[in-house]
Amino acid sequence: ADNLEGDIMLSINNSSKRQLPDFGTGRCQSVLTNAGPTLLLPAKGGIEVYLDNSVFRSAKCYSTSSQQKAAESLRSYLPKSA
Repeated sequence: ADNLEGDIMLSINNSSKRQLPDFGTGRCQSVLTNAGPTLLLPAKGGIEVYLDNSVFRSAKCYSTSSQQKAAESLRSYLPKSA
């Protein structure tokens, strides 16, 4: 196993109760994953990221205001759309 360093380890879960995505060749029929609990889905112009509360707890962000500040910080790393 690799040694991973960072402030947060983010697990991605591509299964959900939402409609399954279409990656260009037709809608997915099923999804199998053992990752979780955060979800990434394709969206017009990019992706939608749904962060589970455990992401914020692992970063010691317990209050709504600290979670909002953390989300704003994460957004600052995203490229600006044209």
